[in-house]
Amino acid sequence: MELSTDRLLLRPFKASDLPHIQRYAMRPEYIRFLPRPVQTAESVAAYLNERLQEQKQQNGGRFHFAIQPKGSKRVVGAIRLTVLDPVHRQAELGYAMDSAVEGRGFMTEAVKRILEFGFNELDLHRISAGVDVDNDRSWRLLERAGMTREGRMREEKCVRGEWRDAYLY
Repeated sequence: MELSTDRLLLRPFKASDLPHIQRYAMRPEYIRFLPRPVQTAESVAAYLNERLQEQKQQNGGRFHFAIQPKGSKRVVGAIRLTVLDPVHRQAELGYAMDSAVEGRGFMTEAVKRILEFGFNELDLHRISAGVDVDNDRSWRLLERAGMTREGRMREEKCVRGEWRDAYLY
């Protein structure tokens, strides 16, 4: 399945995306707010392999997309929508962007499209996202995309030995 916006193609991952994903995922800022170890070429390859296997299975509740600017062959990020509760029609949003292209509105555009997909095409009732309180770029992005801050989750994740609070959108 592919989705598009004016400037972006949200598409399934390809094996040829590996060097592009490694380019951004191995940077220290990529995991700054995430409870993940430092990424290596091998861990990024394993991540991509998981996405490729998942795509073959066509798991109806997990939608992962590579973000590719139209007219480019380079992947600049990833976005996912995971249906957590199909009965109550609830899902969770997650995303990652190459810091080299931050500030161009790509992720805001991708998030808006994923929200539209979730609400209009999947008939979801609620889509949530959690973001570290210090990750102001990310929570501002969610607000630009139309999401509402609903609260603060205290000590929601342990990131490299430190408990971190998160805003819930």
